[in-house]
Amino acid sequence: MHDVFRPIHLDKLPLRLKVSARAIVNGDLSYETTSVAFGAFVHASSVPKLLVAPVYYSIFDPSYTRVIWDDPASVAATHLRIAAVIAVMPFIQEHFNHFRLPPEAANEIYGRIWQWAMFLDDFETHISFGDALKIWVPPALEFLPMEPLLRFRLGFTQITHDLCRVPQYASVAQTQIHTSPRIFTVITRAWDELLHREAAVGNFRSADEVAYGIHAAAFLLFSNALSELTEGSAHIQALILGAGGTWDHLAEFLVRHLKQSLPGPGDTANHTHFERVHSVLVFIIHTTSNFTQQPESFYDTMARCGLIPTLTTASLRLPGMRDSPNCREPDLVSFLLTMIWTDTRTDLRLVEALRSGLLPAMLAASPDAKPDIQKALVELIPQHCAYRSVVLALRDALALIPKNEQPSMFRRLQLAKEWEFCENRIRTNLRYVELFDQKDVNWTPTRACDNTACEIVTMGPALKRCGGCHYTRYCSRNCQKADWRRGHRKECSIIRSAMQADRQILTLRDRRFLDGMLQWNLGGTRREHMSADDRAYLAEPNTALTLDTSLYAQARTGSQAERRRQPEGLRHNNQLKFLPQLDAEQYPYTQILGSRAERAGNERAQLAVVGFMQGSVLRKHWVVLRFSAPKE
Repeated sequence: MHDVFRPIHLDKLPLRLKVSARAIVNGDLSYETTSVAFGAFVHASSVPKLLVAPVYYSIFDPSYTRVIWDDPASVAATHLRIAAVIAVMPFIQEHFNHFRLPPEAANEIYGRIWQWAMFLDDFETHISFGDALKIWVPPALEFLPMEPLLRFRLGFTQITHDLCRVPQYASVAQTQIHTSPRIFTVITRAWDELLHREAAVGNFRSADEVAYGIHAAAFLLFSNALSELTEGSAHIQALILGAGGTWDHLAEFLVRHLKQSLPGPGDTANHTHFERVHSVLVFIIHTTSNFTQQPESFYDTMARCGLIPTLTTASLRLPGMRDSPNCREPDLVSFLLTMIWTDTRTDLRLVEALRSGLLPAMLAASPDAKPDIQKALVELIPQHCAYRSVVLALRDALALIPKNEQPSMFRRLQLAKEWEFCENRIRTNLRYVELFDQKDVNWTPTRACDNTACEIVTMGPALKRCGGCHYTRYCSRNCQKADWRRGHRKECSIIRSAMQADRQILTLRDRRFLDGMLQWNLGGTRREHMSADDRAYLAEPNTALTLDTSLYAQARTGSQAERRRQPEGLRHNNQLKFLPQLDAEQYPYTQILGSRAERAGNERAQLAVVGFMQGSVLRKHWVVLRFSAPKE
């Protein structure tokens, strides 16, 4: 026992205070006794605060955590001690906050507090936190009614935060946190409960005890103790357990924290907002840089829970964050663009960001974000103009900016040329989208019956889909049977799997827009024939290309002299050989489509492809454009 906890120091207290303190040390924990004593502690401003330390030491005696739950007397005594433990937490926190306890004494009393924290966490369901607990509350906290267990967890979080924050306690904090990973579970649970309480109240006030507890938990775990959160460590497992038990629970928890950490519209942001947001950004960067085994669903879940719109809103509402010395790195806009780039569904994330104010956030960004903004203007946005959804989101975002200001956008960051290039791509593809939505004849492919011997042509709805792959269409049952015999029997299941995968990476309207882009590319002078060199051409996103099936059919069926007169390029019998090199990811699906186009021939079909970016992957959308030969 450290000297400051020896009961002899109680003799130096005023008589009334000494009597109450002695009664508590001797085991009288009734509400009448503790309320008188704690009330006297609050008003005894002339008494050295450290003199009552023996009372706190006695209350946190860990021997009383051994309870006979079948014995009513034992349970009643435990309830009295729990009430005293919860009531005394603000006094203990004051000692840690103002460095009143010597480091050795702080280590000793914190160990006792931790024993009670584990006890309350273990036996939460056994303890009656209702009428059985009558807890004294300091006058300063009476305005904040709170469940007893949450009040204890709040106090424990604040005490642990102070232990890490006060320089004189650094070695004590390092030892306690390193040897007790479960601290992360208890504090994360407190953090979670405090977030729910803050959400129920409906406002975030930085001076509120609840908001301070949330700030303390985030700063403690993701700043002071971040070094303990290594891959596979007991500490990261304890953190995940406190958030709910899985990485997905942790992802939802972090996004919820970010959403509640933003100032409301018109509110003034302060350092508390900055630090609450910054702490989570630091943790996400930490996992990205140092973890190799966390599931991809961690980032996917954060995205589904609204990470990108939240970061976009944060970029708009926290412009002063980049001037805060403790929160300058990472830059919010740079971090936002990085999270969009690294997501597997960049199309969805970019749309979310644009709907939430990405362009204004980029315009107001600091010069530190210039390289990332430049990359977004030259690569990210132009490449994703292959998506109808992205183009429409860009249109709506630009509509909020006065037209006379649009040409001069990004001049402040000296990115006028990059913006001009980006704007031209947006305007061009916006015209394409408008033609597609208006069902322009050049953007609306007709559809022939997939039986190559049939010459029926229609706009599509009159044809019936194959019930297996849902891709091929026929005008009659006889045509379906004929195509089944010609080879669809072997193709059907492969096409079905490929179509299912296609639907997972493209929305319906985006997929149809790509089909329309290929149809438009097929018409008139826009038609380009694939040669061996065109394989490199396909490495560019947002590029449509068609293989002229009729050219290959003529090369195969014509005379030897006619074959020699054909343009140099990829011959019909070599067409399928190059497909694995063109798109190894979707082969043999592309081989099947090539075979179908080959069987059609004679101006009946063309194999077409368009490249589009998704995350860091260049994907290719392959289609057999089917049509009927011109009527005589």
